[in-house]
Order: sequence, then structure tokens, then C-alpha cells
Amino acid sequence: MTSGAQLVKFCLLLGAQILLAHLLNPTDFGIIAMVAPVLGFVVVMADLGISQAIVQRPNLTGNQLNSVFWLNNALTVCLSVLLMLSAPLLVWLYHEPKLLPITLVLASLVAVTGLSIQQTALLNRMMRFSALALSETVSQATGLAVTAIAALKGFGYWALVMGQAATTLTAGAIVWSASSWRPAWPTFRGEALSMLRFGGNITVSNIAQYLNTVFDNILVGYYLGPMLLGIYDRAWKLVVMPLGQLMAPVNRVAVPALSRLSNDPQRYQKVFGQMFRLLLLISLPGLVIGVLTAEPLVRILFGSKWLAVAPVFSWLCLGSMLTPLNTAIFWVFISQGRARDQMIYGTASALINIATYIVGIHWGLIGVARTSAIAAFIVTTPLLVFAVSRNGPISTSRIWASLYPFVASLLGAAAVLELYVYLVRVTNVIDLMALAIIAYGTTLLMLCCFSAGRTTIKEGIAIVRSFNARSDGR
Repeated sequence: MTSGAQLVKFCLLLGAQILLAHLLNPTDFGIIAMVAPVLGFVVVMADLGISQAIVQRPNLTGNQLNSVFWLNNALTVCLSVLLMLSAPLLVWLYHEPKLLPITLVLASLVAVTGLSIQQTALLNRMMRFSALALSETVSQATGLAVTAIAALKGFGYWALVMGQAATTLTAGAIVWSASSWRPAWPTFRGEALSMLRFGGNITVSNIAQYLNTVFDNILVGYYLGPMLLGIYDRAWKLVVMPLGQLMAPVNRVAVPALSRLSNDPQRYQKVFGQMFRLLLLISLPGLVIGVLTAEPLVRILFGSKWLAVAPVFSWLCLGSMLTPLNTAIFWVFISQGRARDQMIYGTASALINIATYIVGIHWGLIGVARTSAIAAFIVTTPLLVFAVSRNGPISTSRIWASLYPFVASLLGAAAVLELYVYLVRVTNVIDLMALAIIAYGTTLLMLCCFSAGRTTIKEGIAIVRSFNARSDGR
């Protein structure tokens, strides 16, 4: 069920990007993208790292959960109010009065989101992946339907606000229905402090990583205005949202599974390698397509008015090819209880990326995407690899042993794709499907030339079967 739900959600998110690009204009997306960084920052702060702490802890008591729930929600309400009070500052920063009512409405959703943080984490801890998949799929479908109808009725950027509200409320209702845990009367026990300390380190890292993902939007919005921010936002989401959905099933399993093996280094190494290689297999061929065929892909999906998205999208795809490796490194930090390492090195890599955005903005949208991609390859990812291999069960040589078959296979897939695009003009959705078949098919064929590659394919099939069985409660 979960794999099917994930496929449905992937199609919904991609379909939403395509549909809304035809119903709305770049400025509509740009106005919402001006509020999004502050809104997302508040949501990250509200989490307090509690989600990861709940999943990682081997034992939890009812008192711990109750104390953390009420503290978490008290903080969320306070942050929601602060966000409302900050609305005039956003208007001043961007010189855009439309941001005032938008910020007030979206800020109210923060409190609703906070109510569901712990329930979602508990479902993840119990590996109730079917319930989580249902929540995500139904809420995304509801949000898309509301947004599309409102856009057709002429609500413009307010259609995006309405869709976000529908998504948040639907997701919250489903996770509360699926979870059996309910809070008791508000209390605070000292035993919750250890979770808050662990979560505090995680929160610092999460904030740094979040700023890393949104600071480029802030710069573009401030210096280049809402229309160009809308173009950048579409390029970014066309990369990040499908990639996130492709990696989501593995991501969801990884931390709970590895946390249970933290005292068994050999099994930990084996399971880490299996899930890391599966992450590479499902994500990298698609990113190669984005790097090499950005212009026809954007033209077919979004239409000619969005062609300015293409070069930005291509560079973002190139930088995102390191996302599976970076994601796997953070699995290790969390599952090994290395929150301090995650805080230090995650924050350092985020600050380096932010510096590249500041440099890149001088060359416009493409400059921001290009400098961040180059920095990821030569500075930030090598730094994270060094950090994770300093101690613990995962070494640099083990990471490279998983990577090298994919490096060779992707070079082969890129060559075949280049030849196909040279010989065949890509003009429709059928051609895009052919590109996907070529990219993934060539990668699989070339992986078969390596013993590690053949093992990866077998492991991938076994993991998917195990994941579906576990998700469905078998």
C-alpha cells in the first residue's frame, strides 16, 4: 500500500506543479515565496527536534511524551503570535503590502501544525507508514483540489494560501485519527529534559539547514522582486518536491531502523549501505535527466512562458545529485545520537552555502544556483563526509564503495541521454517518458557490470518488499 501511496503522492505533487503553472503567474508564486521562508523557520523552531528525539529514543514514558507535547505546543502558539506581529516587517522588507493579510492567515496555521508534530513522530516511531502515507496523500490531494478550484475562480495568490490551509487541516485530522496516544492534563516532568537537550542540538542544526534552503529565496525576493522569485521558486520546487517524494519511503524507514541497530556495528553498516544505495538508485537517474534536458522538460510541463526556469533548474539538479549522500550522513548523526556533531558540521555546511548565495546573487538567478552547486561538490559535502567518518561505524571507504558503481553508471546514462536528445527532438510527454526509461534502464544495465551494483538491485527489491510488508502491518 505504501509504495502505491507514495507513487500517487509523487504524481499529485508533480501534477500540481504543472497545473498551477498554467493557472497562475510567476508573481503569484513569488508573493507566497516571500512569506514562506519566515513561515518555515517558525515551523522548524516549533519542532524543537522533538520528532527526531521521539524516533531515536529506545524507551519513552507517558510522562515524557505529555510534558514534551504541552511544551511544544505552548512554544508553537507563541511563535505563531510572533509571526503575526512580524507581518509589518515583511511588508517593509519587500515593499509589498499584500504580505500583511497573507502572513496573518499563514501564521495561524503554525499552531495547527504544532498539534500534529508529536502524533506524526509517534506514528513514524511505530513504523505506521501506511497511516503516514495516507495522511500525506489525502492532504496533498485535498490541497491541490482547493488550490485549483480557487485559481480557476480567479483568487490568484490567495488560491495557494487556501490550498495550504486545506493541506494542513486535513493532514492533522488524519494523524490524530490514526494515533492512539492522547495528551493528559498539562504537566512538566524533569525526565523530559534529556529529550529537550537532544532536541536542542538537533534544532540548531535544523535551523541552519533550513536557512540554507531558504536564504536564496530571501535574497532573490529582496534584490530581484516577486516575478523572478516566482521563477526561482518554480525551479526549486520542480527539483526538491519530486526528489523528496522519491526518497521519502527510504528516509522514513532509515532513522528508526538504524536507531535500533546502533549497538550492533556490523548490522548497522550493512543496513546503512543497503538503504543508501537504494536512495542513489531511485534518485540520481532522474536528476541526470534534469541536468541534461531542462529546457524541453520545462517547455513541455510548464509552457513557453516559464522557459526562464530551465537553466536554474538544470544547475539545481546538478547540486541536488549530492542530496542522497548528505541525507544518509544525517541518518547516521541522528541514529547514533551524535546530535552535537550534526549541530556543528551541519551548521558549518549551511553557513558556507549561505555565503555562496550571497556571492551568486551578483550573477542573478543562474548565479545563485551555479555557485551553490559548485560549493556542494568541492566544500560542503566533503566536509560532511569527513565529519561522519571521524568516529562511528561508517567510514569514508565504505561510503565510496557504495558510490563508485553509481558514478560510472550515471556517466554511461548521461552519454546515452545526450545521444538520444541529439538524434530525437524532445517535444511531448511521451518523449519525457522515453528519457526516464533510458536513464533508469541504462543505469540498471551498467550497475549489472559491478558486483556491488548487482547486489544493490537485489537489495532494493528486498527492501521494497520488506518496507511494504512492515507498512501494512504484516
